[in-house]
Amino acid sequence: MFLTVESRWFFPGDIPPDIQDWYYHRNIPPLTQPPRTDYYLQLENEALGIKLREGRIEVKHRTQQYGLIPFSEQVQGNVEEWQKWSFNLTETPPPLVEVENWPNWWPGVRKERKLRKFQVTRAQQVQEVSFETPASQSCEWELTRLSLLGKEDVWWTMGFEASGAGDADIARETLLCVMRKVLTEGQVIFSAEQSCGYPQWLKKLDN
Repeated sequence: MFLTVESRWFFPGDIPPDIQDWYYHRNIPPLTQPPRTDYYLQLENEALGIKLREGRIEVKHRTQQYGLIPFSEQVQGNVEEWQKWSFNLTETPPPLVEVENWPNWWPGVRKERKLRKFQVTRAQQVQEVSFETPASQSCEWELTRLSLLGKEDVWWTMGFEASGAGDADIARETLLCVMRKVLTEGQVIFSAEQSCGYPQWLKKLDN
């Protein structure tokens, strides 16, 4: 089991150039992950996410909602606590695009992810660090382009995910420190209506 505290926003269309400039132009280059496709089981429960990812089933359960929090004058986001379990599969199903009768309740989402990592010192100072740097209080800042397999829809998401060695209070304080630092540096407008986790976003798309 892995515990995180998170906040995230989803936007239709491709990533705007000003967002990319804000994210990229920093002292440490972001970590670029290979593109991947995750398959999500469509559920009515917004507090539960089940996905197939690279030969594993991952189950994610929202255990706490901290409500809407203002991070700057123009940014508001919902902060949530999640617990995640991961199980390896003996066989990996082939990609959706190659399976005509693949169940349509497992939609595929292709992700092109960039990641940054921050740590919070004992003096509550926020510092960006490389992913090789160990940090007990760390928070990842993600910028991801999304495309839905079988559709022309393109989206992008920005999210923050903090861990605190299994301590939810530490994870939450780490997340808030990093988000307040980062989001006050950018001229962005992120509203509460755009803030949710993947299960809620996928449910909105299905309606």
